[in-house]
Amino acid sequence: MKYLTTTNFARLLLILFAVIIALILNACMTYNKAKRRYANTKIDTVTVQKTVTVSIPKDSVIYTHKDFNDTIPFYEEAQQGRAKVRIEYKDRILKVKADCDSASAQQTVTLKVPQEVNTWGASPYFRDACLVLLGLFLMSLFSNYLNHNQKKQ
Repeated sequence: MKYLTTTNFARLLLILFAVIIALILNACMTYNKAKRRYANTKIDTVTVQKTVTVSIPKDSVIYTHKDFNDTIPFYEEAQQGRAKVRIEYKDRILKVKADCDSASAQQTVTLKVPQEVNTWGASPYFRDACLVLLGLFLMSLFSNYLNHNQKKQ
């Protein structure tokens, strides 16, 4: 039988160290891999209602043109919806005025937002396995206790 020399011992330690490093690197995993393996994912949908209000402010425009070559003064006004236009000609000056009333609109928007919920923890199978192993351990302790008491008698 060959004795363990220092060079063989060093080689053995190097191989053991390489195996331990390989096991450690193999045990590393990313978040997505851990999530895929160990997380229980449930998709929960949340309904959100939001009232949206749009306001259009009141506005007006005046346009004036001088040296108009007509001698008959006139005034005309037209309205359609929120807009009102006034045209006035007097003393060789043409004046156009446009007004727009303010308006607002409200609408309630309902959105469904899916939300992913990850539950982390031990799998139910691991819990069952732990209970079975605990039961086996307690049975072995109890049987050793019974064997020990029978030997004393």
